[in-house]
Amino acid sequence: MNLQVVETDIEYVRILNDNFSSELFVFTCFRFENVEEFLTICSEGEISRSEIGRSFLLSKPVLDQFQQEVYSGPSQYVSADALVLEVDLQRLDAGKNIESILADVLFYGGLGNTDFQGSYDSALQLATSFCEKIFEGVYTQRNAYCLRTLSPWNTWFMAGPYTFSETVLLTVEKTKSIWLLAYSTSD
Repeated sequence: MNLQVVETDIEYVRILNDNFSSELFVFTCFRFENVEEFLTICSEGEISRSEIGRSFLLSKPVLDQFQQEVYSGPSQYVSADALVLEVDLQRLDAGKNIESILADVLFYGGLGNTDFQGSYDSALQLATSFCEKIFEGVYTQRNAYCLRTLSPWNTWFMAGPYTFSETVLLTVEKTKSIWLLAYSTSD
């Protein structure tokens, strides 16, 4: 799979990176260089959960990004190898939306591990602005482009005494990209 890591300067991403206190945290945008590869995952607003798990999450470029970004303790390198053959990705529950999930991550930090000093309303506004920016014209259908799992799917999630893991995938058809937010925390 031919993926390019995209560097961005979006306020939500910058604030989340500055305030999330768990050592196991990745928030990266991957752009597909081959349109056909992207279309195997997402076509006409439909996301193939099995294909995104197998072809994208368990791909070498994604697992390599985890190895480059994450360290556990003083200079202990964490490798990321697949734990499963099929990732249990779910669509959002009724009543949930992407903005509230992203606001929760910024405000609560998973299980209370955040240094964010703003209110929940300001976290929600930052998350909303982020979604408006990345989804542009298809913003009203944003929940159709979000998948998440609370299950660890690679060995990176097991690099410490962590009790909670979450992965959120935001698929953006217009830019042929996937935003990956993954973290593990403990209470």
